[in-house]
Amino acid sequence: AKSVSAGVWRPPSSGYATITHYTLPLDYIASCGCTGKATHYPTAALSALAFGSTQVFGPGCGACYRLKPINTFLSNPPFYPPESELRAIVVKIIDLCPTWSAWCEATADQPNKAGNYLNFDLAFPSTSIPDDFFPSNETYYGYRDFGVWNAR
Repeated sequence: AKSVSAGVWRPPSSGYATITHYTLPLDYIASCGCTGKATHYPTAALSALAFGSTQVFGPGCGACYRLKPINTFLSNPPFYPPESELRAIVVKIIDLCPTWSAWCEATADQPNKAGNYLNFDLAFPSTSIPDDFFPSNETYYGYRDFGVWNAR
């Protein structure tokens, strides 16, 4: 999963990541400095390793990724929704995932605690992402929000 070019870590073109989510106010100008209107589209913060900075304006700003949640792993038992309930979206990176988060702390030598080098902190809920983007089985688990997902 390590890809280094000219001393800069590069994310792979495909593979697995974790997805978490956070509340980003509509019209907020995040660490990439994008116009507030960017929040009217699917957006995410990216872990510092792939963002390319622990501050602002990393080379990951503006990159787009296709994300599709596939399963949860912290629930007991893990939740594997049927393929028919899984949706993919394309997100634009406009923010830096907080380095204090266990999901965002991967380094070039060590993945996050889920074993992934990338974490996308999705700005959700959002007017641009369907409310059911993250599948749920509230009847079985007793809650809707699993918090962390594996994604491809």
